[in-house]
Amino acid sequence: MDEATSRALPPTRRMASAKPTSTVRGRSGAGPASSPGKSDGDEISRARWAGVALVIAALLGAISLAVFSPSEGAPPAQPGSTAARASPSAQATTLDTRLPTTQAEITSPKAGWIIGEWYVDVSVAIPDEALPRRLLSLVVLRDGTEVKSLDRPDVERTVTVPDVPLVAGQNVLTAVLRGPGGLGPASEPVTVTQDRDAPVLRITAPKSGLETIESSVTVTGTSEPAASVSVANTANRWDTDIGVGPSGDFEVKVPLAMGRNRIAVSSTDAAGMEQRDAITVVRKDGRPVIKISAPKQVARSELPKLIRISVDVTDVDGVELQDATVSYTLGGPGWTAQDFEDQTDADGRSSWEVELVAGDSGSDPTLGVEVIAPNGEKDQASRVIEIP
Repeated sequence: MDEATSRALPPTRRMASAKPTSTVRGRSGAGPASSPGKSDGDEISRARWAGVALVIAALLGAISLAVFSPSEGAPPAQPGSTAARASPSAQATTLDTRLPTTQAEITSPKAGWIIGEWYVDVSVAIPDEALPRRLLSLVVLRDGTEVKSLDRPDVERTVTVPDVPLVAGQNVLTAVLRGPGGLGPASEPVTVTQDRDAPVLRITAPKSGLETIESSVTVTGTSEPAASVSVANTANRWDTDIGVGPSGDFEVKVPLAMGRNRIAVSSTDAAGMEQRDAITVVRKDGRPVIKISAPKQVARSELPKLIRISVDVTDVDGVELQDATVSYTLGGPGWTAQDFEDQTDADGRSSWEVELVAGDSGSDPTLGVEVIAPNGEKDQASRVIEIP
């Protein structure tokens, strides 16, 4: 078509014939309209991949709902996510409130015990219990406050909770089983006393340093009522245990060895606390020393004749022994036997007046003397009276 004809056509036809020659601007710049529409194809591809992505996301959400259940702790959904909106609500957990039904029994210590230590082992008898052992613990309470516990105790046995702490004075102990819901029935209370004070001890007699010729001495003293008192003499390895009465007084007779005697006394109270005291007693040689005063000879021509015999008794130190027993005998072959018994006076002297009668033989009579000292020791002496 020539230029003249083109100008002669109506305007509408000119616009229609001009459309194929228009250009379309693509991603890389302008290009002819006759290309297969590259920009339109790219937009369609992006839309298709967006749809595929949505399908994949939906599948992943379904898989996560199938794999993670609320009971197994599925991870919390992020706010606004599809999975969070689709997840069912978690089920509520049931609280275990079961309590033990068994009442324990404290077998040691016993009620009324007095303990000197700051800790005590508590033995508890546990009967059969319905709750599993893994859910149980044994609790020891002091004055209502938990002070020690033992997890998973054996039932139908006696178990020991070691080193339960005490306070000074009285301690009220109870034992109880604890379960998931709390404490079961408590045992009967046991009251023990913690006592760290040593008992009072005093030897009242004799005074330390006493000298005596006696073979024993009586020791008296006072201590805590119901305490146990031990007395020992180290000189002769003698010892004994005695009880203390309600008044706290005690008395014991202690044998003595010759020389220095250390008498040790110890008192132990119910808590095991001990107090000691000691005295020294010196036992001197208490054997009696006998001195006889009697005629050495009596002429036969003077018989019968009244004679006087005297005996002086002292200890080895020369101290007169009062109340010593003196036994006399006088006789011999052909002589009439005569005897006499007396006690020494405050001067340690005894006397006997006896008639010496002539015998029918030529032998001489013999005077015999035996002395028993107040301490029980004795000695003998004799003398022949010559009859010329």
